[in-house]
Amino acid sequence: MSKTPRTDEHILHHGNGNWYPSAFVLASFARQLETELADARAEIERLALEIENKQYTITCASEENQQLKESLAEARAEIERLNKKLRLLLCEEHFEKCERGLFNSENPDDEPCLICLMNATERGGGL
Repeated sequence: MSKTPRTDEHILHHGNGNWYPSAFVLASFARQLETELADARAEIERLALEIENKQYTITCASEENQQLKESLAEARAEIERLNKKLRLLLCEEHFEKCERGLFNSENPDDEPCLICLMNATERGGGL
């Protein structure tokens, strides 16, 4: 099969007498092919730019994602650090209630924590 089937379909032959037969296509057909080629090249260039823009967007998003992962890791480390400090200040019962969002306890454990000490001080007593 020919690599140029459309052109082959439009070939015109000319020759008479001593002339060697020649094959040609009409200029209008050649112009049509040239226009289609230019359009195809423009579309390829447009798509290449679109791909480049999308790759840039993906790269930026990937970098932002990495930054967010690092920020999340730092925030988790800070939470863990603060939890350790909080554990030093609060008894186990208050720490668990703090983690669950419950703060005030009616019956604190025997082990004093900052909240327990404050409650005892407010009542005018000691532990």
